Amino acid sequence: MMDDTHKRCSSHLKPRVRQGVFIADMDPNTLAVRGLGAFHSLSDADVTEGNASISPDSRFLAFKRGTAGNPEKASLIVRSLENKTELEIKTCGQMVFNGRSFWLPDGNSLFVIAPVTNGGGCLGSYNAQTGQLLNQPVNVSTYLLSFSSALSPDGKLLYTVSGTTLLGTNVTLFAAVDPLTGQLSEPFHLPITDLQPAPPQTPIFGVSPDGRSAAHIRGAATPNATLVRYETNGADRHFRPLFVAGTRMRGVAWSKDGSRILFAVSEDGFKWRIIQIPSEGGNPTFTGLEVTGLGSFELNRDNTQIVFDGTWFEMSVPGPYTPPPAPLETAQPTTNSPANGSDGPVTLGQ
Repeated sequence: MMDDTHKRCSSHLKPRVRQGVFIADMDPNTLAVRGLGAFHSLSDADVTEGNASISPDSRFLAFKRGTAGNPEKASLIVRSLENKTELEIKTCGQMVFNGRSFWLPDGNSLFVIAPVTNGGGCLGSYNAQTGQLLNQPVNVSTYLLSFSSALSPDGKLLYTVSGTTLLGTNVTLFAAVDPLTGQLSEPFHLPITDLQPAPPQTPIFGVSPDGRSAAHIRGAATPNATLVRYETNGADRHFRPLFVAGTRMRGVAWSKDGSRILFAVSEDGFKWRIIQIPSEGGNPTFTGLEVTGLGSFELNRDNTQIVFDGTWFEMSVPGPYTPPPAPLETAQPTTNSPANGSDGPVTLGQ
């Protein structure tokens, strides 16, 4: 049961003017939010922070920090949650950081995908405590940078998804990148048609703990968003609908045992409630966390914490979630879509 101190979180914090990073404690068994955790942004109003990721041992937090006057020229910050020290990492030979970072399984290093000033982008791994580059950065196409990305549980593949047009039909491409070499697997396309694809880098999918399945938000930016599931190896190129939101949707996180999937829903695109469902589909449950201006969120390895960014948040008693009436459009595969056929390879970057 949540105590009154954390019911609204307004007794000791004030709403931020701009995006900030927060950590909340969770019950690892029910995934219900229990109260404010070990860190929250206290930076001044001219600073924005987001795209946060917590290390596997929950000792460090990596996030992007920018200024209101020039939000696109941000820095990658690694903060120790134990002694509060911070390290600014110079990624790909530049101080400007406009990409994403992912913790590798060892908990000591970060994998970074970021654009560079002379065009294109790079992939690189860095020591999270010293900022030292661990491998020669790999150049990649800027097209890849616009994808929504997730690192596989073993840290060996960067999964990416992007909407594109194939034979006059909007489809979704799914591919995997080797972080060390930048080699791209042959992408496969799914029978997921999005008339209004989500903006670039919107968090719309997450990979299961065993790496075999992906949960993907179809139509994330529309009021008809639907959570679907498919296999990451491309053997089965069809998807299975899990939840029709009847709202906008963003962010996907799996529980540590793969039994549940968390995501955020919003009727107005402003306030987002984080809910969960069984990974095979079923009744949704509200975690108790509502975030204003949500950017992204993720769970730590043992599911005792959730890290998220937004301008404000409220915590209330968890319980059943009742979605709005289901939209007329469903998540069934389009039978005449070329993605259901045996088309040849799809070339990226065209």
